[in-house]
Amino acid sequence: MAKKILIVDDIDFILKFEEEILKKLATELQASFEVDMAHNVKEALDYIKDKHYDIMIVDMHLPDGSGLDIAKALKAQNINTAIAVLSLYPEKEETQQYFNMILKKPITPSLYKKAIQQLLSL
Repeated sequence: MAKKILIVDDIDFILKFEEEILKKLATELQASFEVDMAHNVKEALDYIKDKHYDIMIVDMHLPDGSGLDIAKALKAQNINTAIAVLSLYPEKEETQQYFNMILKKPITPSLYKKAIQQLLSL
């Protein structure tokens, strides 16, 4: 069964970067990932209304809110999804209670793959 992953970032280049790393990781692990991408909080919230994700990787600063808004919505709905924030400026104190992992941009492909593997094991 494919693991479902939602990536949220407002920069297309970053979304494509993450998608390519996930494709390579799926090949390395002989796994199957179903990846959706959202550009803002509204799109992300629309996705989680209709679909359960195993993992979410969200940017903190989005055009219509923050990754924290998405994490709080997940928690309020009691949705069991491993969620990481990937941001230039992660606010650690505020985010620790809502995110399983805090990642800092820029991130290398090897660190990103390692983070995804850790999130999959949660």
